[in-house]
Amino acid sequence: MRITLAQLDSGTDVGRNLDLIADYCARAAYEGSELIVFPEYSTYEKSRVDRSFVDMAEPLDGPVASTLCATAARYGIAVVAGLLEAPGDGDGTKEPDRAFNTLVAIGPDGSLLASYRKIHLFDCQGFRESEYIRPAPEPLPVTFSWGGMTFGLMTCYDLRFPELARILADAGPRRSSSVLRGFPVPQRPSNGPHWPRPGQ
Repeated sequence: MRITLAQLDSGTDVGRNLDLIADYCARAAYEGSELIVFPEYSTYEKSRVDRSFVDMAEPLDGPVASTLCATAARYGIAVVAGLLEAPGDGDGTKEPDRAFNTLVAIGPDGSLLASYRKIHLFDCQGFRESEYIRPAPEPLPVTFSWGGMTFGLMTCYDLRFPELARILADAGPRRSSSVLRGFPVPQRPSNGPHWPRPGQ
């Protein structure tokens, strides 16, 4: 399976971010990829997490997720991307002052294959993600299957907690289990010292 990892310069213009994602999907599909993976906060990003992240959050059937599903279907490619998910009324997670940092996995037909709410929030090196982002209420591993392979979902700082990766590896066939995660935005100076060793 050919997989594209897309690192894009997302900002606060959601429409522009979605257009960038669509452009990457088109290019990846043209080059023969079956799956494309985007970072956390792909659809809305700033150098610091603030109240605007809560204000921009939507349910998983909202316009942002629906656009991602339509993009996947348009280009016939599976998509993993990070978005801001609003807490729901019916699932016991209603908390208006914090959103979820969520990864969605979407099939090439536009169907939602899985969603993963980030478990380990980045509260260090001057950042306090948990001030406006809520961790998953049930810290359970999430996998999805596509193209005869099983993939595990992790987001950015989750990489620092290897037990989650071990559980994900055990959740699918060992020879075809992969872990997908969001990547840190390179222009953040404080992220620098934190990433070299995990990336080696």
